[in-house]
Amino acid sequence: MMREGTNAREFFSSKGELRHIHHLKMWPLEDVLQQKYYFDKNVAIQAADFLRQLLHLRPDERVTAAKALEHPFLR
Repeated sequence: MMREGTNAREFFSSKGELRHIHHLKMWPLEDVLQQKYYFDKNVAIQAADFLRQLLHLRPDERVTAAKALEHPFLR
């Protein structure tokens, strides 16, 4: 999917690796929300779950707007 975009060759190699970022440290979303943005642990867990549903690369796997509005994070 990443290789199909208009600017894909600028950012990704033929192997699908990032061209300009060679040492990327994986940082779980819950940790980012807690450590960088000071979310409470429980709020960070709910927010991360909400965001993950919105950020699926494939649109057919992505949550609809109506379904997203039902997520417990927004209640």
